[in-house]
Amino acid sequence: MEESTKKTIMIVVVVVSLVAAGAITYMSRSKRGVVRLPPNAMIWVKCTNTDCNTAYEISMKEYTERMQENTSMNTMGPTPIRCEKCGKNTAYLAEKCEKCGLVFIRERVPAALGDKCPGCGYSKSEAAGKKDRGE
Repeated sequence: MEESTKKTIMIVVVVVSLVAAGAITYMSRSKRGVVRLPPNAMIWVKCTNTDCNTAYEISMKEYTERMQENTSMNTMGPTPIRCEKCGKNTAYLAEKCEKCGLVFIRERVPAALGDKCPGCGYSKSEAAGKKDRGE
């Protein structure tokens, strides 16, 4: 490979890395999504460690603190937090189905399903849409 081609590739890699770092920093510091909940709100987390596999509620404040502990982790996708049961960084933000009570990690459900419960198929957003349409 020519020296000029190598330099061009390196420049592209550096620029893409800087843009990605900037986007991650902006998204982690912007006041979107999670901040809409009051600080005393409880949220569900689920551990993906096969020896643990526990699901539990924690406060938004505690979740935020645990997320900040792991901001240095180099992960693609959602950042795990330390599980209160097994102590490993394998717990993720989860949802509890209003119909069947299954706690699931939304990011592990195919995107095409949206917020559909993998257990019973209930979707809170679909139910709200049907209610708005009078169905």
